Amino acid sequence: MVAWLVQRCSVTATTAREWVTAAEKLENLPKISEALSQGKLSFDQVKPLVQVAKPDTDAHLAEAATKWSAKQVRELAVATNRQTDIQAAGLYSRRYLRFDDRRRSFSGCLPEDQYARVKGALTARAGRRPKDAATFEQRMADSLVDVCGSGGGAGVPSHRPTVVVHADLTYLAGGEGAAELDVLGPLSPEVARRLACDAKIVLSADNEKGQSIQQGTAGRNPSSAQRLEIRRRDKGCRFPGCTYTEFTDVHHVVHWLNGGPTAIPNLVTLCDQHHRAVHELGWKMSGDANISLSFRSPTGRVTTSTPSPTFHRSGAGPPG
Repeated sequence: MVAWLVQRCSVTATTAREWVTAAEKLENLPKISEALSQGKLSFDQVKPLVQVAKPDTDAHLAEAATKWSAKQVRELAVATNRQTDIQAAGLYSRRYLRFDDRRRSFSGCLPEDQYARVKGALTARAGRRPKDAATFEQRMADSLVDVCGSGGGAGVPSHRPTVVVHADLTYLAGGEGAAELDVLGPLSPEVARRLACDAKIVLSADNEKGQSIQQGTAGRNPSSAQRLEIRRRDKGCRFPGCTYTEFTDVHHVVHWLNGGPTAIPNLVTLCDQHHRAVHELGWKMSGDANISLSFRSPTGRVTTSTPSPTFHRSGAGPPG
């Protein structure tokens, strides 16, 4: 349902997830549902209200909440939800960290003790940083980056995560061209050169459209160079409406066993759920992954998926 709302209503996955969660609870809260549909309550009021409302308090809260702000409803929800040991265990099982590549932001939820531990560690580190012109929030952000790039203590080597950058050599040399951070988008010349200072370099020959020239297509498994190009083109799962960018697989549009080549136009990125959909749940794909793919559901409904608009580029960068 979340993926369907993302595709049909052009909303973010976060918004769609909030709609679905509230709608499920509103099925048993007719008075609050009615107040929402009549405009007496906003969704920002209803979202926390449904967390504490029950069928026997539905009518009372639907009336009382019309006199409260969204902030006051949230305060009520927090005060009402007194935590038991079972709830604490549930909160731990629901911990998460979610990244939004478009905004380069992230959100998460931790149990109280872990939240306090993370906040305390970052706050202490931020307090030790030079205060110059940086705000406290900026020092907190710098502290988080420091933690992610530091080692694990004495005798433990520093961990250096892999960051993929696609760049034209002419661009790095100060000329025309473009550079982009894998999945996340364009980079300025100086940022690209800084990242290239101490990096493992993989050279890939591109054609006149800026696409990697395909090599070694006889085997079943895509090469490392092909996987990088496919990731640059798809920027996550290509199933219509899906927003997953991690934990994905490369799938043959025409299966390799049926003669489908291990070539970039015949390879597409799918998350685990939608990889299973096209293998086991009756969904069918067709088309050229570099141009347009058609997804046919088991009931015959067809939707399409096209590459990222930044994929077909020339040396001058993405189309403007």
